Amino acid sequence: MNDVYSKLLKIQSQPVVKDHDEFKDYYRNILKNISSSSRYTIAVSPAIIGESLDNEFNLELRDLSFIIQFITSKNPSIHFLDMNEIFLQLLSTGDNSDFINTSILSIMKDALFYKSPPRIDHLSFKRGLKYTIDGIHLNSHGALIVAEKYGEYIEELLQP
Repeated sequence: MNDVYSKLLKIQSQPVVKDHDEFKDYYRNILKNISSSSRYTIAVSPAIIGESLDNEFNLELRDLSFIIQFITSKNPSIHFLDMNEIFLQLLSTGDNSDFINTSILSIMKDALFYKSPPRIDHLSFKRGLKYTIDGIHLNSHGALIVAEKYGEYIEELLQP
């Protein structure tokens, strides 16, 4: 998520992968380290960047989601939760806002002044957004969807 979003912001506060092969290598190593010490490992795809389905950033996230799904399919002890697909399905009906906050100062202002769910949701509404406050960070509606999907998936895994 941050690798793709940092391209949009045109800043890099951390190193980013240079291509999909490097991403695969890093992701495989991370999963190997995590799954070796965990009973259950769930790999989760990145959700969305902007609520417009066909922007170049969501297309890139879809590519990364397919890579994650492919990697996890090779190991039966690692499970895959596709949050990207869930949000794409939710956004496939109705009009969607093209708003994506790319101003670092505005992002910082949002973080400082919009801390309560009602204020965050009001700002999302003003921007025409359904699930995020700025195209990236979830509002209460988006966070509830993620919490519900995680909960459902975990319960499914724990069934005898």
